[in-house]
Amino acid sequence: TLFVNTDAYRYERILWQHALELVFRVRGEAAFLKAFNALQTKYELGGSIATFGEFIAASKAWPQGKINLYTDEIWTTANMPEMSALLHRHRPYLSRDGLEDWKRRGHQLGFHGKSHLWSSCLDHDGLESQLLCAGRQLKEDLHLRDVPFAYSFGDRLPRDLERALIDSGVFSCALGTDRISNAGESPFETDRIELDFGLDHHLFGRPLIRAFRGQDKAKLDSRRR
Repeated sequence: TLFVNTDAYRYERILWQHALELVFRVRGEAAFLKAFNALQTKYELGGSIATFGEFIAASKAWPQGKINLYTDEIWTTANMPEMSALLHRHRPYLSRDGLEDWKRRGHQLGFHGKSHLWSSCLDHDGLESQLLCAGRQLKEDLHLRDVPFAYSFGDRLPRDLERALIDSGVFSCALGTDRISNAGESPFETDRIELDFGLDHHLFGRPLIRAFRGQDKAKLDSRRR
């Protein structure tokens, strides 16, 4: 299953975390850190970061509705080329035609959020715009009936919003990360392997140890309460 972001396959913009990595790759770490930390100070978003790899975790403190605006400001401060021209010249993402070909080859398509934001920081408006409306758009664009959903960064919604997502009927599951899933669990409580850079997760060892200790069951029980 290929989990896609609306901003990417519809070519609305370079996904914010990819844009920030481009700043780092093109301008170097010193220029990236200068622009990033200036933004942190200007908008009182948290402390400075010391390395490029810290920016993902730091972004969780940003107002999610402003992540693209903040990214664009860092991009401009670092004197990067015009983003739209860069996006359309290099075409880094599968377009709708590419996704149609993926589906034609017998593979599944899933949803990964509109802009790849932190779901635990979304409000009701964010749930609607970033997940439900965009998920319906994916179904319409690619003529899909069942769409699995994988949370960006594996970061789940607050419990009340998660209930609204389930009740919407837009998605067939909601996958988090970093926990061993058990047979018979709800498809809206199962997890997947975490592969996002900039987050300290281990693929197998840590989840297995937690499972043996019963920590996963305690975590799931606390969510159900």
